[in-house]
Amino acid sequence: EGFGRCLHGTFAQPSSPAMAPGDDQQKDLVLFAREVRNQEHLQADPAVLEEIKTFLLSKECDSARSATHTVLENYPDWWTRGRRAPPGLEIESQEDLEQLYRHAGTLFGLGIPLTFAERRTTAFRLFQDIEAWGTRDEALPSEELVGPDAELTRLLGAM
Repeated sequence: EGFGRCLHGTFAQPSSPAMAPGDDQQKDLVLFAREVRNQEHLQADPAVLEEIKTFLLSKECDSARSATHTVLENYPDWWTRGRRAPPGLEIESQEDLEQLYRHAGTLFGLGIPLTFAERRTTAFRLFQDIEAWGTRDEALPSEELVGPDAELTRLLGAM
């Protein structure tokens, strides 16, 4: 109803015969994933793909503003409705986030990784790759390089 409301509940069945309800639908989902992802040798448990699809569709949102995760380049993947990518997903709880990570790992292992990006917010984690060089005889202790009172940490915090 409201702007940015996440879609939950029942879903209309796609009109494609490849998506008819039941076991055939699950088998056809594997075939459809093979086709969409150009993975002719994809071996997947149809029930697992159906579980992942159901989870993703239950987190689908009707507005990118409320999405916590976006679909990269609006990629119409195997799990989407009617070959149209949603504006994004709204992952509301830590449990849902962990389930999303599990599903992402499963799909990556199958060779069909998700095409999602976490939506950037004003606050985000900083990852920095730092190399510290020394010699066999001299090296700085790690406590001098990294820590709340380390000079390097203060320098990064001032940027």
